[in-house]
Amino acid sequence: MNSRQFALETRIARDDIPAGGLSMTLACDPADLQALAGRLDIPSVNALTVTVALTAGKSPGSVHITGEVKASLTRVCVASMEEMPEEIDAPFTLDLVTADVADTLDAEEAYADPAVADYDVIDDEGIVPVGEIAAQTVALLMDPYPRKNGILDVSTHGVAINAPPLQKKNPFSVLEGLKSPDGKRSGKAD
Repeated sequence: MNSRQFALETRIARDDIPAGGLSMTLACDPADLQALAGRLDIPSVNALTVTVALTAGKSPGSVHITGEVKASLTRVCVASMEEMPEEIDAPFTLDLVTADVADTLDAEEAYADPAVADYDVIDDEGIVPVGEIAAQTVALLMDPYPRKNGILDVSTHGVAINAPPLQKKNPFSVLEGLKSPDGKRSGKAD
């Protein structure tokens, strides 16, 4: 496979992928990182490296993509609202397929099968938006509820799950003591 280095705006034509495949690394400059942070609505993307390998897919006109995302982000803790770091280091796989193949996969509910790679439709011109795939992969891998370590750790210590509700004392029970032994109220009669 050939190896090249690109930024987040990278797009490759399907027809430009050699028979042996193409490998590349997306190297993000500060402008890319700042733009991605704004898009993701987070304080900052401190570093991002995405390596991808593109090969012809199983179906005609498709492209198989495997890669790895390594990112260092600054997020906001959902509990304390303080900034905190988040590290992402994960592989991903994606198949870009034609619209008719995607329709068939959707009809078969292949998206619910963990053995089937994630898939999306390749555009009519056969352009592979490598930078966009990288950006969306980071977004999907981010913790949806980032929380700093030790903040609001929920513990069930002393709490019984599904316990019967506490029986509250009847506020009128104190009046029970005012009844005479024959069940009539004691006190002055009018």
